[in-house]
Amino acid sequence: MGKTLRFLLLMTVLITSTATFAADKNKKKARPARPAAECRSDACEITHQRAIRIAQNYVYKAFRVKGRVSEVEYKRRYIGPNYYEVEIKDRRGHEYEIKIDARTGKIIGTKIDLD
Repeated sequence: MGKTLRFLLLMTVLITSTATFAADKNKKKARPARPAAECRSDACEITHQRAIRIAQNYVYKAFRVKGRVSEVEYKRRYIGPNYYEVEIKDRRGHEYEIKIDARTGKIIGTKIDLD
C-alpha cells in the first residue's frame, strides 16, 4: 500500500506540473500598447457637415436655442490646430460663433453676440 500511494502521488505531481507548463506555453504574451499613429494629412479631419452638427448640438444643449447656420469657415494654422468656425443665428438675431478643432471635433472656443 505504501508503494501504491507513492506512485499515485508521483503521478499526480507529474500530471499537474505538465498541465501547468502547457497552459503557460499557450498563453499569448501581452504586447505593450502602441500609441495611436498621428495622422498628418487632411484626411484625418472632420467634415464640414460634422462640424455643423457639433456646433448646432452645442448651441442647443448650452443655450436651449435652435438656429440656422449662417457661415462655416475652415481656418488653417501653422502653429496650433486647424479649426472650423461656425456661425449660428437664432430667431431673435443673436449670433453664436463656435470654434471646433478639425482633428478631434472638440470645441475650442465660443463667442456670443446678443445685438
